[in-house]
Formats: sequence, structure tokens, C-alpha cells
Amino acid sequence: YEGINASQDTILATIGVDRTAPQVDASGNVIHWGDPYASFVGDPNGYREGAQYGSRSGYGTYDTAIARAATALGGKVLRADERIPPADLYQAINQHHPSVVWVAWQYSPHATTTYQAWDGRVVMYGAPWEHAVTLVGVSPASVLISNPHGGQEWIARGTFEAAYAMFDQMAVILN
Repeated sequence: YEGINASQDTILATIGVDRTAPQVDASGNVIHWGDPYASFVGDPNGYREGAQYGSRSGYGTYDTAIARAATALGGKVLRADERIPPADLYQAINQHHPSVVWVAWQYSPHATTTYQAWDGRVVMYGAPWEHAVTLVGVSPASVLISNPHGGQEWIARGTFEAAYAMFDQMAVILN
């Protein structure tokens, strides 16, 4: 969108990848893992089944790591935070500023939990139904999403807003 052409490998190298396996309790719940605000946590190739991958493999990264990488690669970040109201996103879109947003997979909210990162931060966690998409358009009833798993799609505002609320309204608004 901004005319910056960076490969996925360059972006991941800029974000950083923490492949350290999570610590889980007897029920398989994550209790300690990496900090997705600092780097990509898990396997950037995604979730994989099998003993060689442990109980969890692919996970993700959050707003501060994405904002840091965007800036390092020449982008301009207008805002990166949690609790960014949908109205602020819609205003940004109307000013031609796309936003990376964290939502529930297939826009169907699920319960989240938390774990403590190795650095001590408490992290909200919703794998495997956590997903990031880019908000690129808005109409009175819908939002236009650029989804890496299916291309562009129009989603009803109410559906989007419920899925967006799941991860504390986390977003990165780009110039």
C-alpha cells in the first residue's frame, strides 16, 4: 500500500522470531511462552500437528512488534495500541490509512485466556482462532478486509466489531 516491497523473510527478520516452545500445564494450557509484543512467537509457518512440534507450534505477533517492523522498513505508523475504538479505525480508513487489526478467526469470537511471557508480561492469548487482517475500506454497514486467507471480503460492522473486541481492540494504523 505504501510502495514498500519487503519479502516475508525480511519482515520476519525485522520482527524477530522466538521459536522457544511454550510451557504448558497438565491440561495442555499454555502458562509461559514468548512475548508477541516483542517478536513473533512460535513457528511462523503456522500451527502443525505432531509430536515433533509439541503441544503448540504456530502463534503470532502483536501491535508493537508490527509497528516497529513497519517503521524499520520505511513505513509510517500513525498509531499502534490496544483499545482503539472502531470509530477511530473508520476515520483512519476514510483518510486512506489502512489498519492491521487483530480479530477472531472467521470473525467468530471465542474465549481468550492469558499466560505469562518469559519476560514477565501478561499476554492475552486466543490461539488457534486468533488472526490478523488489514482493514482497507468502510461503508455505513460493512468494512472491507484484506484477509491473507482469502483476499478481500466485506464484513458486517457488527460482526467485525465483535471479533475485533476479542483482542482488546488491538490495531496498527498506517499512513
